[in-house]
Amino acid sequence: MKKTLMIAFIALITLNGNALFAMSPAEVAAEENLVVNTEKETYTAEDIQLIAERVEEIRDMEKSGMTSEVRKAVKYELMRYKEIIQSMDPFVYIGGSGLLLLIIILIIIF
Repeated sequence: MKKTLMIAFIALITLNGNALFAMSPAEVAAEENLVVNTEKETYTAEDIQLIAERVEEIRDMEKSGMTSEVRKAVKYELMRYKEIIQSMDPFVYIGGSGLLLLIIILIIIF
């Protein structure tokens, strides 16, 4: 039992080390001079449909002929759409090391 707990503790420490150095989205935006709206906005089903259509248009684009500035603008547009979609869904995102730790704890308990 002690050996299993020690392995779980070591896994927790070693696999979650990168999260200590990660930057928050607001810090990344400030660093890249992006404007991030942190206020809650309400979006209708029509807005979400328009976003989905725009994402499909971007997927179908020929990106090899674009300049780097245009590709960067499209990338930031997709990031904004991703933020909008994620802000609407009340999900909790679990990283790989957190999932591994959760599985180990469940194995120990059962």
